[in-house]
Amino acid sequence: MYKIFLSSPYRDLEEYRSKIFEELNDEFEIIGVENIIPDGSHSHKLDIKNLKKSDIIIFLISPYYGSLIANCKLKQDCKADCPMKTEEGHISYLHCEYKTTVAEKKPHFTYIIEEGWDAPDVKREAVQFIHEIQDEEFTHFLKNIEDPNSVKMIKEHLKKNILNWQNEGLLVKKEFIKSVEDIQIEEEPISDKNRITDLPKDKKALKLGHDVFICHSSKDKIVADTTCHFLEENGIKCWIAPRDVSSGSYAASIVKAIKNAKLIVLIFTNDANFSKHVKRELEQAVKNGITIQPFRTEDVEPTEEIDFYISSMHWLDALTPPLEDHLIKRVKMISQ
Repeated sequence: MYKIFLSSPYRDLEEYRSKIFEELNDEFEIIGVENIIPDGSHSHKLDIKNLKKSDIIIFLISPYYGSLIANCKLKQDCKADCPMKTEEGHISYLHCEYKTTVAEKKPHFTYIIEEGWDAPDVKREAVQFIHEIQDEEFTHFLKNIEDPNSVKMIKEHLKKNILNWQNEGLLVKKEFIKSVEDIQIEEEPISDKNRITDLPKDKKALKLGHDVFICHSSKDKIVADTTCHFLEENGIKCWIAPRDVSSGSYAASIVKAIKNAKLIVLIFTNDANFSKHVKRELEQAVKNGITIQPFRTEDVEPTEEIDFYISSMHWLDALTPPLEDHLIKRVKMISQ
């Protein structure tokens, strides 16, 4: 029987967690704060220990980011890319569990609760966390946790992912109580009204009057931020996530920001090339007739999907340092 670790804020999702436990418990061993037995060690250490022993991790991300870790005692043995190692900032226990899962290369998938992000007490760290995970393959949005079908879909996603991970050799094969042959998974078992969808993952309320929407992979944040800063220093207003994220609907805000932009600057790299998030933004730009200017900072050729949107556009290569020299050219192009 597979061990499934359920990671989420507990305070606002206690009832929903119990529904997931109930739904999955007949076929899987579910591990969470509800049933972890204390062994005398620190609770944070115990959580990470149980996470590492699990086969699969399911993340539920809500607007409540959770408590920040004041003093991490696991840094010495931690493989994760964490700002607490370099004393650059603090993250929550949930965020730590996610970073550990990625570092340990554990099979996982994530659901972001779409409601509640317009609340005034939403922490900026929560928004930054979402931006960090937006390009992950198994990240989805959950529109309505009150819909009982949403729990059933999580179970169906789990089964489908297990079969894929088994075939890819990422999971040792174990039997379900129901045989693998009996699993029937529909592509969209929930109606369009309340089904889980892969939507753009920003929730920015548009700042009026921006000139440029900066399209980039979250993995290219440094280059994107540098480009944004340089353009704005030269009088060109930009919209960029996660800096400009505030309240509102994720999908609506990203579409609104693109529609109100005069130009899309694409930070084109290998990561952007394979980013679902970038592809969606380019789709919206073309749909709304917004000009795209690719700014290539790595010597890579676009995939067929990306090439479809940018092949006829005027490119600017920035393959050789310093970046600032190429940004000067970018300013001139935009100002024309």
